[in-house]
Amino acid sequence: MNQVTQEERSLQTQVEALSLYEQDIVLWVEDTAAKLKARDFANVDLENLIEEVEDLGRSQKTELLSRLTRLLEHLLKRLYVNSPQDYRDWETDRKSTRLNSSHSRASRMPSSA
Repeated sequence: MNQVTQEERSLQTQVEALSLYEQDIVLWVEDTAAKLKARDFANVDLENLIEEVEDLGRSQKTELLSRLTRLLEHLLKRLYVNSPQDYRDWETDRKSTRLNSSHSRASRMPSSA
């Protein structure tokens, strides 16, 4: 009798998922999302999913730090540089950054379908 245990199937699925992760990250994301939506937790590539979630948190922290640093630079320039012709560029950059941030947040909002 060739019976495959749940643990062996899970291990085989993880090996296959790891290969998919290494070969095509977009396809891996779609596959992982489908498995999560179907509540097929036994076949989710947890190792790589955990790594991706942690990386996402780090990249968002880095982005926030970058935006705050840029804002501080502009505020300091406004306080210590007496050059009104430069203010327009700084304001444009500040507004552009704010607009990009708003679009980024909006794209993460769930749709009301």
